[in-house]
Amino acid sequence: MTGETPNTSAAQPARRQNPNQRRYYQNRGPRPHYRRQGPRRQQQPQPAENERDQKAMLQEALDSENHECLVCCAKIRRPVAVWSCNICFQVMHLFCVKKWATAAMQGEVGTWPCPGCRNPFSSLPRNYVCFCGRRRDPSPRSHSAHSCGDSCARPRSCPHPCPLRCHPGPCPPCQAVVRSTCLCLKEERPPLPCHRVEVFCCEQGCQKRLECGHMCEAGCHAAACPPCTRIVEKGTSPLETQAHFIHVLVCPCGQHRQMLACSTPVLGSCGAPCPHKLPCDHPCPLRCHEGSCPVCPRSLITHCPCGRNVLPPRSSCKDPVICCGAVCDKPRPCGHPCKEKCHEGDCPPCTLSGKRKCRCGRSDVSVPCQSDQVPVCQKRCQASFECGRHKCQQTCCDFTEHICLRPCGRRLTCGLHRCDMPCHRGQCPRCTNTSFEELRCACGSEVIEPPVPCGTAPPACRRPCIRVRPCGHDTFHECHIEDECPPCAVLELQPCHGGHETRHLPCHIKDYSCGLKCGQLKPCGHNCDRPCHKDPCESKPCQLPCPVERGCGHPCSMPCHGDAECPPSSCPHKVTTHCPCGRLSESRPCSIGATLYRAMRNMTVEESLPCDDECRRLERNRKLAEALGVQPRPAQPPPVPYTDLVKEWARTRAHFAQDVERQLIELVKRAQSSHRPSESYAFKCMRREERHFVHDLAEAFHIQTASYDEEPRKNVVATAKRGVSVVPEPRLAQLGRVAP
Repeated sequence: MTGETPNTSAAQPARRQNPNQRRYYQNRGPRPHYRRQGPRRQQQPQPAENERDQKAMLQEALDSENHECLVCCAKIRRPVAVWSCNICFQVMHLFCVKKWATAAMQGEVGTWPCPGCRNPFSSLPRNYVCFCGRRRDPSPRSHSAHSCGDSCARPRSCPHPCPLRCHPGPCPPCQAVVRSTCLCLKEERPPLPCHRVEVFCCEQGCQKRLECGHMCEAGCHAAACPPCTRIVEKGTSPLETQAHFIHVLVCPCGQHRQMLACSTPVLGSCGAPCPHKLPCDHPCPLRCHEGSCPVCPRSLITHCPCGRNVLPPRSSCKDPVICCGAVCDKPRPCGHPCKEKCHEGDCPPCTLSGKRKCRCGRSDVSVPCQSDQVPVCQKRCQASFECGRHKCQQTCCDFTEHICLRPCGRRLTCGLHRCDMPCHRGQCPRCTNTSFEELRCACGSEVIEPPVPCGTAPPACRRPCIRVRPCGHDTFHECHIEDECPPCAVLELQPCHGGHETRHLPCHIKDYSCGLKCGQLKPCGHNCDRPCHKDPCESKPCQLPCPVERGCGHPCSMPCHGDAECPPSSCPHKVTTHCPCGRLSESRPCSIGATLYRAMRNMTVEESLPCDDECRRLERNRKLAEALGVQPRPAQPPPVPYTDLVKEWARTRAHFAQDVERQLIELVKRAQSSHRPSESYAFKCMRREERHFVHDLAEAFHIQTASYDEEPRKNVVATAKRGVSVVPEPRLAQLGRVAP
């Protein structure tokens, strides 16, 4: 009937089995209320955070081409072949992994480690496959980079394969719902997701009957029952009694019995010598055995002990064995034959020596055959220990692994202690020493309570430093652990080394050079030409020329030699000598002029140059003009050093010409007074005819010119050299008869 509340026990199965229950109750009436019975169902756990994150991050990084190869550190693109480790799931370039593996397998190990997790692999990667490994060369246009797009289906720890699409990284935990039972299959628990199913044991015992007849006393377990652990007395004789599953058996010789576990197998012999006597009264040569004893072995002897001669027929095993007296010559274990006479029993020890491999196996050493000691060679092992810092150096080394036992001794990161571990590779561990005293900052305001690990830095303190500076200025920096405070930055007037000037500089800068010439007077009489310096001027020898005048009136040109006499040397200065009429002149070194003066005695230096024919002709014409009362013609003026273009522009464009001339005159003066070999000046942009005028005028000044740039921004750059460029005469104003 509609609206009637159904029975709770009958409604619960319908609630679990009918998927369209909401639609059913909307058509039939109000939905009934059910009371939840039993424990509240727990929420299904999500996949492990690190697994989900690794899968998601790998998927996102590969799709966006932001994942880096661990070998080459380059971005992995979609069309490029990759290789994925099945342990750490790192994705790398296939080409890089092949190169990595080939280089690693060149040694004797035969394996190569993964660049990410160092897991060893024995085979080289050859093919480009998807993440699930079922398709070679997956399409780069798939829904996910380097994926085939099919179901992953990789095996997991449970029987259910991964249902997701082919993906990088680890597979998520299985979500299939299964029922869990105990190991002995007697108890069952409610269904749970597969990854939550845990193996459990029930509280009941196994109680299965074993083959020996006892009941299994173990708890709930899987697979076959363990062996029976009851203690029984066992032997190996056919005599057997059975009482409460305890077997009493005796060995064939009847000497031994032993209490063993029920499941311990029974051996056929106890291994002791057989105690029975043979019919000839000789003892049985066999160990504990079943059946009758064999025939006496002495009755079967037909040859002498060395085996060369046949013995006469023997009637009994008690008859003596006759030795032939020849050399035994039986081979010993060392390989040498026995040199004793034919004898019964074992051969005596060998007295010869033989070659044996030494302990390291690299040399053959001669040792006595009867010695049991392993020979030792004198070769020292040159193998390196695992630490990579020391070598073995042991004589005849037979170690398969070279482990260094020396202490490491390297200083730890704390800077106070040294590593006490055996010598090792890589970085040393952190210092394990601990201080149980408070660690405070320099001012004591901040503190770290003990225990304090060694190497811990003092606590950071933001309070002002309380130390007093030697200069007396206040501190404006924070508390610090260094022994010295930062340099004082308070500005003060500081003089330079030579006292030329004072500047506002930080307090910690006490000495500085202003860069000007020192100018202090030296004992030699020169002014110091070095830049402003701190050390005495006499610390470096003076390189200026000596100012003392020679006998010729010129100063000494040698380097400054202080108060000592000038060294004998020729005077390098030039002097000008003239002919008697004064028309000819010649420049000679002062030493040559002085020597010629001393040679001529009664002649002056100016008269040392003789007149030529032109001088005599001019003198003759002068005397003839005086006698005739005729005025001589004046000398012709020197030619003007200007081109026709310069002369034309000096008359027609006087203002522009004189402006260019003024710039060139200033350039020549700057070059003559400058300490540099040349000076330059760039004219403004000009037309072609104006640049032509500048080039022609610069030639009269002995100035080099060049044009730069392209039309219409082309200009002229003039360069005047010191000692070469001059100012010509007359000026353009005089040449064009225009007032300056």
